[in-house]
Amino acid sequence: MTTSITSSTTQTIISAGGNPSALVIENGGIVSGGISSTGVISPSQGVKFPAAQYSSADPNTLDDYEEGTFTPTLRGTTAGEVNFSGNYTKIGDIVFIRLNLYGPIPIGALTGTLYITGLPFSARDYVQVGLIHIRAATTTAANAPFGIIGGTSIQLHSSNYFGSTLVHTNRPPTYPATAVTQDGSTAVITCFPFSYPI
Repeated sequence: MTTSITSSTTQTIISAGGNPSALVIENGGIVSGGISSTGVISPSQGVKFPAAQYSSADPNTLDDYEEGTFTPTLRGTTAGEVNFSGNYTKIGDIVFIRLNLYGPIPIGALTGTLYITGLPFSARDYVQVGLIHIRAATTTAANAPFGIIGGTSIQLHSSNYFGSTLVHTNRPPTYPATAVTQDGSTAVITCFPFSYPI
């Protein structure tokens, strides 16, 4: 077996058995794993990206990855707010979001029309997200809303149904707070995934 060692002031690469880099020692840390003779990288402990993105102009270079949690807020335009939880995964310039609200809203806590604030990254463009599941106040309340992302907020809008066909008007009405259960005891459920560009 042929072994070679290449050293510099910042790293040492040990190659063995035809692998270009079977072991890399960099900045005092050891990175185990290797690169096969066909170029397949096999890290043993995952791939770590820096906390601050090192942006690359190469369209084939993945230059950022991040996972985390955040605290979005369901708000009424006139008054009121309810905090809930969210998770995100950022891959390159796309953010994947999961929002979760499971719990009661106090009586009359939200008034006006509804929107959600606190997204972890600002949207590059206006983006529509799919229907959001929210427990309606009555069986005749407005249909499930959809959202339009602008910046770090989601404005909720009502959907209109005609028969079995979903129709979004050119200027869809905003979603009223009165359409959501606010009795202090019934859980309001909204759990939906979506993604948007940043």
